[in-house]
Amino acid sequence: MLHHSASASVKPEEQVLDEERRQCKDIVSFGPFRLVATERLLEKDGVPLSLGSRALDLLIALVERATEVVSKRELMARAWPNLVVDEGSLRFHIASLRKVLGDRQPGVRYVANVAGRGYCFVAPIRRSAAQPPLAERFVGDQAANLPTRLWQGRRTALPRHQTLGATLDWSHDLLSEFERVVLRRLAVFVGTFSLEAARSVAAETPVEHGQVAEVVSSLVAKSLVATEIGPTSVRCRLLDTTRAYALDRLIRSGEAAAVALRHATYYRELFERTDSTASRLSKPKGAAVHREHVSNVRAALEWSFSAEGDLEVGTALAAASAPLFLEMSLLSESHLPSLGVAHCHRCRAVGWEALE
Repeated sequence: MLHHSASASVKPEEQVLDEERRQCKDIVSFGPFRLVATERLLEKDGVPLSLGSRALDLLIALVERATEVVSKRELMARAWPNLVVDEGSLRFHIASLRKVLGDRQPGVRYVANVAGRGYCFVAPIRRSAAQPPLAERFVGDQAANLPTRLWQGRRTALPRHQTLGATLDWSHDLLSEFERVVLRRLAVFVGTFSLEAARSVAAETPVEHGQVAEVVSSLVAKSLVATEIGPTSVRCRLLDTTRAYALDRLIRSGEAAAVALRHATYYRELFERTDSTASRLSKPKGAAVHREHVSNVRAALEWSFSAEGDLEVGTALAAASAPLFLEMSLLSESHLPSLGVAHCHRCRAVGWEALE
């Protein structure tokens, strides 16, 4: 069987195009499914689904070019960048994707195989954009009236990015001092977070804890925090541009380590509190509750096992979250094994030893 270098034959302009598509903030719906590519989240009727990382990459690539035929070469480059794989691996993960989607059941068809060419996403899709970044709402005369001061460190950026930075500077200057503090602390979150999480991470004192909810509500009203309303809950998130700006502010404030510690501690306590026995995470209901936290857990583990992190908190979080990654078939594909957590006895007890 022929082997292909998944990335070597992809043209530079194709790689640039892929990167632009990966930054798309649209929420795509098809049938009963909802795909949020930036969150790497696939839901069916509002319930998160378990889908392997490779299969999810393939789905995102196909949906981005719905109704177009995407070659096998392009799909392998997307799902296995810088790796050499054969077409058997592609067929396996396409089959996994079709199984999750219920493809080829009576009246159901999402992914079609085009003989000799590749695959095509054939179902109708609906795109609904999340709240656009505040900067993108200022056009024409409004943009001309913005201050000339640019986002620090962005003086050599493209004009459009400079305008985005200036807009965020302008908006940031209108905030109260505590609103600025909360905004930069929320930048530690990757993807969505609950109000409870915001209180635990953004508040440094009991007094601040009681004020965070009101401040988050104010930031939502000012379009600096977006909300996503689900069947049973409301989640918040910072859009990419806002988060990058706020993260820069957080780093320059000197409190990034303290906020990262509260972030990691919150998710450790959440997992330990919700599932006192880690193995319960492997049950469908237990896993579904925690799938939305995967991105934040990954970020917390990356920080915990870094030179500036907290090894004790990271070890406890790794032990509590390992069954979730195993259940979602993400463990071997995540960056977590490189952190060395597979060698601690608490992690081996819940399944990390499978990597050794």
